[in-house]
Amino acid sequence: MTAYTQTLSDIKAHVSSTAKANQMVGNFNNLVMLRVREKNTAMLLIDQLPDVDVYQKTLTSGVTYVSRPGKKTDINSNVNDQMILIKVPMISRLTDIINLPKGQAYALLEGGRLWKIRMPLPADNDDPHMPASLEKLADNMEKNYHTKETWWTGGDMTFVGGVSHHNGDYDRRQRTGTSEQRAGPFGLLLWDLPISLIGILLGSLLASLLIEYVCIALLWTDEGAA
Repeated sequence: MTAYTQTLSDIKAHVSSTAKANQMVGNFNNLVMLRVREKNTAMLLIDQLPDVDVYQKTLTSGVTYVSRPGKKTDINSNVNDQMILIKVPMISRLTDIINLPKGQAYALLEGGRLWKIRMPLPADNDDPHMPASLEKLADNMEKNYHTKETWWTGGDMTFVGGVSHHNGDYDRRQRTGTSEQRAGPFGLLLWDLPISLIGILLGSLLASLLIEYVCIALLWTDEGAA
């Protein structure tokens, strides 16, 4: 199941219960969050992320004034770099989610693995493979949706002016796939090899009869009459 909402408050307002809203949200395995404006909605992603280890560099320096006339030393200085391992939230600021650019999102997938994704946006120029509108896209999806093993190919459907066209490659792939599935070791011994032998024998018999008939008609007329 895939569900979409703009804010968590939409779910709470619909079911009129915070507990039921939390129950609905908790039954989803993956979370994809685009730019949102509500703090509680952004915290739904931030609260599920673990802390990560980050090295922090600290620079320290000091100067000490001394009086050693005999050794000609007036100042002692020192500079130190110190590396400290600290834990910080993976996403620490709400602005990282609230100010996401258009077409970008955070995705919490595979049991809690965080991804930063960027989706391609449709171009403004006339693309022959793009439907004329969302209604045309929905209509073509309804007409050409397949639940077979290769449903994801879509039958090589292209859109020209919002109308779908099939080029026949899908049917050819279906026939090719059937022959490939049959061309295993058992299919080769039990099906392809016997049929090939029978075809060779019948072809040889037909060729021999044709050659004999030609020779009798043209070369061995007397023997053929006898």
